[in-house]
Amino acid sequence: MDIFQIPLDTLVVDQENIKEIQCGICLQILVTPRQCRNGHLYCLGCIQQSLKKNRHECPQCRCPLDLDNLSRSLFLEKHLRNLNVFCKNHFKIDDCPTLSGSLNNKNLSPAWVADMEGCVFIGPYETIESHENSCQFRFEICKFSVNNNNNSNSNSSCNNNNNNNNNNNNNNNNNNNNNNNNNNNNNSNNSVSSSMTSSLNNSIHGNCSGFGAGSNNSSGNNSPSVRVNQKETVLNSKSNIVDNNNNKNNNNEEDELLTTEGNSGEDHNNSFSSYDIKPIECGKIRFKDLEKHYLICPFRPIECSFCKSEFTFHSIKDHETNCDFKLVECSQCKSQISKKELKYHLNENCPNQIISCTFGYCDKTFERKDLNNHLNETLSQHMIMMKQQQQEEINLLKKEFTSQLQLKDEKIKGLEKLIKEKLLEPKIKIDWKIKNYLECKRNGYHQSEKFIIEGFPFFIGIFTDGDNNESKGYISIYLFLDTSDIPKGRSINTEFSLKFNNQRDPVQSLNREYKATFPIRDGSGWGDRRSIKTHNLESNGYIKDNTLLITAEVTIKKILWLVEESQCDKH
Repeated sequence: MDIFQIPLDTLVVDQENIKEIQCGICLQILVTPRQCRNGHLYCLGCIQQSLKKNRHECPQCRCPLDLDNLSRSLFLEKHLRNLNVFCKNHFKIDDCPTLSGSLNNKNLSPAWVADMEGCVFIGPYETIESHENSCQFRFEICKFSVNNNNNSNSNSSCNNNNNNNNNNNNNNNNNNNNNNNNNNNNNSNNSVSSSMTSSLNNSIHGNCSGFGAGSNNSSGNNSPSVRVNQKETVLNSKSNIVDNNNNKNNNNEEDELLTTEGNSGEDHNNSFSSYDIKPIECGKIRFKDLEKHYLICPFRPIECSFCKSEFTFHSIKDHETNCDFKLVECSQCKSQISKKELKYHLNENCPNQIISCTFGYCDKTFERKDLNNHLNETLSQHMIMMKQQQQEEINLLKKEFTSQLQLKDEKIKGLEKLIKEKLLEPKIKIDWKIKNYLECKRNGYHQSEKFIIEGFPFFIGIFTDGDNNESKGYISIYLFLDTSDIPKGRSINTEFSLKFNNQRDPVQSLNREYKATFPIRDGSGWGDRRSIKTHNLESNGYIKDNTLLITAEVTIKKILWLVEESQCDKH
């Protein structure tokens, strides 16, 4: 529950005469009172709702009534302004209210009850706000609280400016208290009724709260909390009424600490041991008790004794248990080393740690403190071992070097041979441009002009619809040798490629490679009977402006002569 949501019915001192100022509809204290011509009083909001339901009459006397006929009651307005009310800081929340004469009923909602340690000031409702703004019993948010840490440094305490900001925020809330009271008059006359508090969720106690769901010590100290009914509240309050002009608020600096009492100078590892779980938040503290609360607040900043960083009081124990700067005992030499440096200490410095000899060829192990003695005693042995090991490494390197050098020589010779062969192999490139493709297609066959390679006359021929029934719908392309112009018995071994150039996207060009020895029997050519579909050739960018481009690259591998055996003349 929020301290600023106390219903006005609860704040009124004279509960016996509260019926005189109740709304005839909601039966709560009147808010913006309006009356019919016969004087029956209602809240303005209540009577407006009633008239909206087409009941244009007074709910009590049934006289005709509408919004224009409603009138103010100046006498009642003055009476309400002069109504004696408690300071809202006179109350606290009872999480476990009891009905008079009955056992504790856990099903009852939290209720507002008088706090014997709260403010006892009583004054007119019209002026109560000015008192509440400076009341020493007002509730403040602890500057170390978890809910307040978003506006402060998590590892340091807040400064005094935060206190001033909290005070200003509470003053703003107090200034709006009258509006809150006027808007919360849907409760019954009984100040402890469950309907008054069913929508309020967070308990506000006299001091630190949030140490577990079952914590109900709302006064904040170790003594039993005070729970009284409304009549007892009025009696106890009237016996301690202070004059409005004197404005005494019973603020005693020697008041006992609220929440948990403890020695502020006590060791922080033990002073909070009475709590089984970590606190969730501090809650709200009475202003007069703030400084005393800060001495025992579970969220107050505490410096780690190892790393000197600041943490909250309730978390310092867990931190110090795992702090990297906490001193721990080395398992080997029993010296005190920080947890952070322990691994490095064992690997580099610990005199009792078992290590291997730093000489690479020695496999002895011993404690680190014996390293120098070992090195001095085995110096000559180490030198002999080193010489032997180095000689073995030199021999191995020589062997590897010889093997690699042999491989390099073989690779060089192979490359030289390949280069020589390439240089001796003439490579001819021929670009054939067929300018009138459609006419060639109608003819069905077209051939290029002859080109001479090493004395051999070649030409390229294409069949636009295949050269037999199996290749119908395909382009057949061949490289031919004109056998009529070559000497008998002469042949040529070739590697060649035939490429259809894509004039729209060169990457899509179609290139095929072949190997053949010419002349071929019966004067045939060598190529591909089904190189590309005629439809694909004509529709995918190979033909542009009725022109087809074909490139041939021919490499001569060998030229051969066939020598026939001649008949010898008989002598």
